[in-house]
Amino acid sequence: MDLPPVVPSLSALAISTFLAILLQQFLQPKKDASEPPYVPMAVPYIGHLIGVMRKQADYYREMG
Repeated sequence: MDLPPVVPSLSALAISTFLAILLQQFLQPKKDASEPPYVPMAVPYIGHLIGVMRKQADYYREMG
């Protein structure tokens, strides 16, 4: 029995989506209620690094 070529692709997509959600839950920082809010990133995980590389010291002033 041969599967249509779409089935393996959809399975891979479903597994990748599940793993991405699982990683997001484990890698998301935990915040105490007494802490200030986090500065949002345009690109998850590396957004601040990109901002520092592009704007250098001005990046910290913009985020403040």
